[in-house]
Amino acid sequence: MTTLFEDGLHGLNKQHLSMLIHSIEHGSRSVIVTDVKGCIQYVNPAFVKITGYAKEEAIGKNPRILKSGETPQGQYKQLWETIVSGNEWEGEFHNRKKTGEYYWVFATISPMKNEEGAITHFVAIQREITERKRKEVRFNAFVKNTADALIAIDEQGVVELFNPAAEKMFGYKKEEVVGENVIMLMPESYRKKHEDGLKRYLNTGKARILGTGPIELEALRKDGTAFPIELTIGDARLDEYFTFIGIIRDITERKWAEQKLIHSMEELSRSNAELQQFAYVASHDLQEPLRMITSYTKLLERRYKDKLDSNANEYIAFAVDGAMRMQQLINDLLAYSRVTSRCRNFEPVNCTEVFNRVAKNLKIAIEESGAAITQDHLPVVMADPSQLTQLFQNLIGNALKFRGEAPPRVHISAEKKESEWIFSVSDNGIGIDPQYYDRIFIVFQRLHGKEDYPGSGIGLSICKKIVERHSGRIWLKSEPGKGATFYFSLPVRN
Repeated sequence: MTTLFEDGLHGLNKQHLSMLIHSIEHGSRSVIVTDVKGCIQYVNPAFVKITGYAKEEAIGKNPRILKSGETPQGQYKQLWETIVSGNEWEGEFHNRKKTGEYYWVFATISPMKNEEGAITHFVAIQREITERKRKEVRFNAFVKNTADALIAIDEQGVVELFNPAAEKMFGYKKEEVVGENVIMLMPESYRKKHEDGLKRYLNTGKARILGTGPIELEALRKDGTAFPIELTIGDARLDEYFTFIGIIRDITERKWAEQKLIHSMEELSRSNAELQQFAYVASHDLQEPLRMITSYTKLLERRYKDKLDSNANEYIAFAVDGAMRMQQLINDLLAYSRVTSRCRNFEPVNCTEVFNRVAKNLKIAIEESGAAITQDHLPVVMADPSQLTQLFQNLIGNALKFRGEAPPRVHISAEKKESEWIFSVSDNGIGIDPQYYDRIFIVFQRLHGKEDYPGSGIGLSICKKIVERHSGRIWLKSEPGKGATFYFSLPVRN
């Protein structure tokens, strides 16, 4: 080996030659030396380790023993023409080991010349790149098959990568875009901002959108139409060069759906406002004629009760009862509309004080029913105090009303879970069939006759509206004959 390298490296002294030979013998890169006909004269230990061929098996053979058939034949032709003309060649080979296993190398092949300048040998230095190529295959598969458009540019803004999804999104073929400046994909209003931002980042390292997550802007198709996109940008540094990769999603359908949703919400809000105004005005305006009907019907009953027959007295009683029920319905409808039309700002409310106030309001009903009402420690929440009182009173009042034969037992508790308080009002009453869980929160929906349980059926509707105004939820768990537990949540607010 020493003689071989002395012939080719005649300009080196013995010390330098010894150092070079040591680095070749102990280095991680494969070294192959052939004569001018391509016959292997020398291989280093790294070659043996990578290929599986022993030195004795390789020397005297042609490097084609490593051919796998995967490297294009034209590449070998170009390689040979380059080195025999005295020039260096670089490129990749997809080779095969002695075991039949395939591997990749990056090779640099140079001619060795004698003192007269004649080529005497060729030296190939190879670096195994199998793992890198596997990653490239995976990356290329991702680039090809991902539904997102992927565009890579260099630090001048020139497009280096344009995947199939980008072709479909923008209407360009890859060949039309690669090598061109990426501003061709931008509306005019974005181009200067892009160029300024790119220059600023390269000069200062400061970026406004790089690595900040998705941003929304507009892009330009080949046909000149602009469309909304969601863009995420990342960067990679290769030696002293930068590459920027953009992941792009067409959000045209999403933006259309958002606009449609906004329009629907606006229409719904307007409709609800009109409905609430109508309910308030209608019920308010009905109060006066209804009071007149009730007053004169009662007056008729008092003055002519003994002068009319039993049928007439019964008819008058029906009229009075109907007018009074209508009065109650109107009052309930007014209360329902006032949840949003006459509300107060949120403020810190001590729920224990609310409970005590409700217990005082319901004192007569509690005493008459023999109820026992208990509570756990209740928190301070941000709420409308009058509405929170009404919410507690409606739920506890229902527990007292819809009771079985045993005296009512009602318990109120609250538990903090993440960003909300979960309140519960449990009772031992008649319970509710699960099939009616949704129905009971609808305005004027009743599960029982007026003879059994009086009321208009609006109480739980008001509870639901109050809870939703406070950005909460209301639900229940119950079985017939086993009581019910109503839950509602209120957000934890400072």
